[in-house]
Amino acid sequence: MTKKCPVCGAPVEAGDRFCTYCGTRLEDSKEERTEQAFTSPPPEPDKVYDAPYRVPASPDSKWMAFFLCFFLGTLGVHRFYVGKVGTGLLWLFTAGLLGIGWLADIILIVCGEFKDHNGLKLKE
Repeated sequence: MTKKCPVCGAPVEAGDRFCTYCGTRLEDSKEERTEQAFTSPPPEPDKVYDAPYRVPASPDSKWMAFFLCFFLGTLGVHRFYVGKVGTGLLWLFTAGLLGIGWLADIILIVCGEFKDHNGLKLKE
């Protein structure tokens, strides 16, 4: 039995606790939880589930953030670009946390792990 996620509308299986597309926690009705407790086997902890949808990416560009960080990173311009105003001000007043934060941000951006203010990874 498939249902739809109440937030994004993606199809989800009856036993899923989280939407594979948007990550929203799904609440089952009390009857479904009771029925699942008696009919479904326990979940396998090491099983990897294939997500049919891609995780949404930030509208901000990874390469724009990289170039802003490389040339103006000690001023925090790349952090302002992705919407992290608070840490952008911190970078501005501390020269990129004395260069250590600037270097860490360059590495995170190149590796694709740098996120915007919503927690989304930057698009390619």
